[in-house]
Amino acid sequence: MNDMERVLIGSSVRQDPRVLEYFLDSLRDLKARNFAVDYMFVDDNDDARSSLLLLNFRPLRSSVVIVPCPEDREPYVRDEIHHHWNEKLVWRVARNKNLILDYGRRHRYDYVLLVDADLVLHPETLARLVATGKDIVAEIFWTRWRPGTEEGPQVWLRDHYTTYRCGREEKLTEEEKMRRVREFLDMLRRPGVYRVGGLGACTLFTLKALRKGVSFDEIYNLSFVGEDRHLCIRAAALGFELFVDTHFPAYHIYRESDLEGVPAYLASFRKMGVEACRQLITSTLRGVLEELESADFRRRMDARRYRNNFTARGWAALRRRRARRGVLRKKKILRAEVVSTELAFDDGLDRCRVVAELNVKGSERGGRVGKKLRVRLDTINAGEWLIDHYEAEEGGLPTPSPVIAFNHNGFTRVVRPGPQKITLAMLVRNEAGRYLPMVLAHAARYVDEAVILDDASTDNTVEVC
Repeated sequence: MNDMERVLIGSSVRQDPRVLEYFLDSLRDLKARNFAVDYMFVDDNDDARSSLLLLNFRPLRSSVVIVPCPEDREPYVRDEIHHHWNEKLVWRVARNKNLILDYGRRHRYDYVLLVDADLVLHPETLARLVATGKDIVAEIFWTRWRPGTEEGPQVWLRDHYTTYRCGREEKLTEEEKMRRVREFLDMLRRPGVYRVGGLGACTLFTLKALRKGVSFDEIYNLSFVGEDRHLCIRAAALGFELFVDTHFPAYHIYRESDLEGVPAYLASFRKMGVEACRQLITSTLRGVLEELESADFRRRMDARRYRNNFTARGWAALRRRRARRGVLRKKKILRAEVVSTELAFDDGLDRCRVVAELNVKGSERGGRVGKKLRVRLDTINAGEWLIDHYEAEEGGLPTPSPVIAFNHNGFTRVVRPGPQKITLAMLVRNEAGRYLPMVLAHAARYVDEAVILDDASTDNTVEVC
């Protein structure tokens, strides 16, 4: 347990018991995997049934801290049109959220996840937010802030709630503004991690961010309404960028009528989870496979650049494959390209069997060769997808094609595959401080020898060569 990262999940709660029950159930269902998770609630309820739900929330192997609020509550009105906030309510909630951040800071939790109590979270939310590696990152949700309007996200780009990009000196037409708004919203509909200017409601903070002093305290010379704006501006001033993850959107019970949509959201987990996992796996694995199966395999392994993409068992399997690849060491593999992938998930979306087909091109004894490579992987979801097993089946290598060349008399001759080589020829002068090191390092992957003529350089070009 001591080796596990510790997470504090906290919420300021003043909620209808029907909504709160869905919220707490989604917290129980979060996949913690390698995390030790504790909970902290600031009980600001004016319904005794909601307070009782908090008291009865007792997940296994977790501590739960409940902090009661003073009785002098400002009335909080919610209806089918809007939530009616005032200054007293805003800064009361800000104080409650700061209590949670301060508790996480004092007890040195690795992460604090602040969640509004009117959200229903996807089970993968916690693991996914941690896996982004960001100091401040939110999981997205979508809400119709006014009845009959289009859904909008709880994140924005600048100011109070500006959702289009605009330079300080740009003058935009209304048509261009709407085009940029649509561009931003369309981007957020695609699974990914994106930098934003403002966020809230479901936000993960690292201990680094907590120690730097992020908080919901009011910035006295700022007129923006809402504690989240003050948090985000202070965080940016402290040097933190803000991000939103869009792989596992939460469900927002903004109005009582939104309760009707919760069962459909819960039923969508399987379909939504498979698609999000598919995006994560393919985006991660494509680059890894193409790099590992390209260029000089031994140099790639010695560099250990991709160790973090493997479990210990998966890395050992890859090393065993390396030991069996003696035949490939006689070839010069130039390029590998993933052309197809097939994925099969288990029921819990914790493991996935991947079959990928690659086209590999290279040279052997001076002739060009190509082949098909079929790679089978077992991957596990440990907050990010890691390769737990690695094996490959190589297709037959075709006989290199003869090369047609011209001799000095203009007659053609056929050059049969044999001991041929590529020679790099260059003329250089005073190139040491420009692109010479990069060019030579790149060429070294392909050429057998180099002939370089130095034209009286006065810098250290010769030494670089």
